[in-house]
Amino acid sequence: MKKIVLLTCLIALNFMSKSQTLGGYPIIGYLVDAVHPDGCVVSAVTGPPDDSTWVNLTVGDTLSGTFGNQWIDSTGNELLLETSFNTANYNVRLRLSSGLYSSTHAVSVGDWTAITDTTWVYVETNCNVTVFFPHNRYVLPLDFNTHFGLGATEVVDGIEIVFLTSTSGPDLAGIHIIGGTAFDCGAVDLGNDTTVCNGQGLVLDATYPDATYLWQDGSSDPSFFANESGEYWVSVTTDCGVFTDTIDVIIANVNPMIIDAGGNVLQCTDPFFSYQWYYNDTIIPGATDQNHTILNNGSYYVIVSDSNECEGTSNTIELDLVNGILELSKTSMSIFPNPNVGRCTLSASVLPDEVSVYNSVGQMLLNQVVNDEKELLFDLSEAGVYFIHARFDDGVVVRKVIVR
Repeated sequence: MKKIVLLTCLIALNFMSKSQTLGGYPIIGYLVDAVHPDGCVVSAVTGPPDDSTWVNLTVGDTLSGTFGNQWIDSTGNELLLETSFNTANYNVRLRLSSGLYSSTHAVSVGDWTAITDTTWVYVETNCNVTVFFPHNRYVLPLDFNTHFGLGATEVVDGIEIVFLTSTSGPDLAGIHIIGGTAFDCGAVDLGNDTTVCNGQGLVLDATYPDATYLWQDGSSDPSFFANESGEYWVSVTTDCGVFTDTIDVIIANVNPMIIDAGGNVLQCTDPFFSYQWYYNDTIIPGATDQNHTILNNGSYYVIVSDSNECEGTSNTIELDLVNGILELSKTSMSIFPNPNVGRCTLSASVLPDEVSVYNSVGQMLLNQVVNDEKELLFDLSEAGVYFIHARFDDGVVVRKVIVR
């Protein structure tokens, strides 16, 4: 797994070093920069709550400000507006990291809640600083989703407020973050190099808020389904920069083959992690070795697993203790996905003559003569273990199917 991170910006977190509340709301973030409509100093509305305020702004003035870090919607309210002297009418919208804006929320005079009065230091429209008398303090909590229509992955980095008419002129004392999830620039992670079983594949997920994607095959979705062995990579372009990650995926093909080793002994030609032999589609208790000595006429095969717990089913041998091997098919056949949730496909290198499906107790559920399809689709409605028998010119191949 190789990671490349090209950062084009840094996000400075501004969590409160000490616990602070306003009107009972915990303050966890705030504006770090703003533009006063009349060019005055911005300290009145940046930083955590204090006793400074902008008052008597001109109707139609617009404030733009930037939070100390980026935020994503979570449960409850995320934004807290603070005003002084007069409850005011605003048009508020949030600026997103993509450069776009949320929908506009109209704040009315009646929306505000009065809290403890304070002695305000305020900056008037002529930029004079004046010490004023104790007066009202108001707050208004708002939710990113409910009031601004934002989704769970949209990232907020700033705000815009248009001041509208009020009794004695609009004013503003602060804009704070009281909830949400702080969004930090983290690298895209496809996970460690891995091995998966044939027929299962692996979903590679590179989902990142407000991002665009480029995979090794030129596709541009947030995720990619890897169903072949190879190297996969993704390049994710975000507001924080370009992130690239690579992962090697190995698809384990477990294809056991059994032969007649002589002396009434069947042998799985390759070593595997575990073995389970079957006789006439029934488990043979204790038959868990690479070799198996036959005692009765009938059909035999073995299901094996490798060190990754990937399973494979061997060819089927029909044996007669007098005449030896009656049928032996070397046809390549696979069932995928396996395990599955009730829907799977049989794929074979040559056309089978007939296909049958049995449950774990040997009952035949389906028997089908094949016409001209090398891939057959099966719908198995109930969870359990099934066995699919495909009869070819040179014998029968059996595959175990697990439905979850």
